[in-house]
Order: sequence, then structure tokens, then C-alpha cells
Amino acid sequence: MTDEQRIKSIKKILERLNQKPNVPAGLSKEEYEKYKRDVLFNITDKYPGINENSNEHERFFAITGKDIVESGFQWSCGTLAKAFCYLNSQLPKSERLDVKIMISTHHDHFIDSMANHTLPCVKMGDGKYYAIEPGGKLIENRPRHPKFPDIPFILSDIAVGKTIYHIKERTAGIPYKIAAVMSYHDYEKNMSDFGNFLRTASIRDKRTKTIVAAIETILKQINHGNSVGNPYAFCKALGYTRLPIKVMFVKDKSGNQTAKITIKIKNDLYFFGLHNKYCFLHKITPDEYTIISEQTPAQYVKQTESNYAKGKTNGKVL
Repeated sequence: MTDEQRIKSIKKILERLNQKPNVPAGLSKEEYEKYKRDVLFNITDKYPGINENSNEHERFFAITGKDIVESGFQWSCGTLAKAFCYLNSQLPKSERLDVKIMISTHHDHFIDSMANHTLPCVKMGDGKYYAIEPGGKLIENRPRHPKFPDIPFILSDIAVGKTIYHIKERTAGIPYKIAAVMSYHDYEKNMSDFGNFLRTASIRDKRTKTIVAAIETILKQINHGNSVGNPYAFCKALGYTRLPIKVMFVKDKSGNQTAKITIKIKNDLYFFGLHNKYCFLHKITPDEYTIISEQTPAQYVKQTESNYAKGKTNGKVL
């Protein structure tokens, strides 16, 4: 297969990806987003492991390349990458590309993996894989492939641990690090689980991995069957531990006050959701939250049980 033939296949796939989905006429922006969300939920409702408690993130990571293409919608860079690879798999064998999927992580989000970019990569005649940006507004003066300047190739080396600069306008000049490169089959099989994606896309040292694993052990204990995790259940299950966990009472910009289970990692404070078996870390920043007070997990358990005994929780242990 020549590079010219590869480019022909790439263009065929990109043209298909850029086709607009069929939607009812006259929808407002809000109605369009609801329609798109309903499509996602209707498709993934039938998937094993997806239930009424599964959120939108979990669902668009779970959705298959085949279903993405047939729906005509896209929900993320990851769904674009899966759709690209699925469309490639449907080409005649003589036109199919050698493809992989690359996951990269923003340099400020190695611990929490809250900012990633996932792209399909194509092996060209020089033996190198080139990441392709299949959607979004691109940087006009981006570096271009000398032979194929009209193809949205990224010229960075595609290898785990390498720095990559993406070519979308919103990522201009921001270094990302490549966290993983894998086959389409492996991506669809393993990264369809949002928890697996978070563990794969995060770039953590040994101590941080140990901390996250310990948190996930507790999350699995308190989220099973019909039981759903909450701060009290987490703190109760935590018992004696040296993990730097605190219960922080915070106020957001709207003035809403909540109790969050937090962990300090590398001098940064993170909270994480308690309704899942995976640890989804969110950095606490002063522009988002004001810390009102804090307690140790033991103090929180003691106070909650005291309030419960006094009937201050409306019959619920929180």
C-alpha cells in the first residue's frame, strides 16, 4: 500500500466522519443536546455493565465504534477515535490502514486525568505512526506534513512518555504527555470502562498509585448491590489508616455547602466521588471552592452518629 493510497483512505474516513447526523428540524441548542443525550442513553441502555445509575461519562466511554457511526453523533475525542477506527475496519482489505489509538494527558492533570486528548494514529510508509486530528477547529499555522499538508497530521513522535502538542486551537502551545498507545481492539475492549480509562490515562508515581488503589478498595466495599457510597459509609469503612484523608466542608461559587472526602497528593488537595467503584479525582482550587472547615474521618463518623442519635439527620446516617 502506497502513501497515496493511505491518504485516499484517510480522506474517505474523514469525509464520512464529517457528515451531519439526522435530527428533527427546528431544534434549539438545548433541545439538540437533549436529543443527542437521549440517543446515547437509548443505545447504551442495552450494554452489560450499564444501568440506570450509569452517568453520561461512563456511557460515552462504553459506546462502541459501530454504534457511534450508526448514530451519526460524536460525544468526545474518544468516540471520534473509535469511529475513525471502526470506519477503517469497514473498508475493503486492500484499503485498510494500520491504525492505533493514542491517549495523551495535559501536563497539569497527570494525577487526576481531568484533561486528556485521544486520537487515532495511522502508520505511514516511513514506518512511523502519525496522530490525526479528525475534528474541531485547527491551528492555522500548525506544523504540516511536508508531503501531505492538507491532512491533519500531528508531527510529534507517537510513543508512551513522549510530549505531544495538539493542533486544535483550544490546545495551542499546551504540552500533553502520551500515556498509552494501543490497538483499536484493545481500546474498545479495555477503555470502554471509564475507571480503566482513568487509571490508564493518569501518569502517577508508585506512591500515588498505591493511594488510589487503597481508595478504590474502599469504594468497592461501599458500592455493591443496592448500596451507594456516601461520606459516612466511606469514613466508617476507612477505619485506621495513614492515608492523608480529611473531610472538607466547602462552599462553591453558588453558595452551596457540601462535605467532600479529600486526599492530599503532592501538595495538592483532591476530592473524589463516592458513588462509583473507581476513584475520579478532582482538584480543589480556590476559584471553585471555599473551604469552611475540616474534620478527620473519625471525627466525622462520631459527629454523624451523634447527630443521628439526636434525630438531626431526618432518619438518615449521612
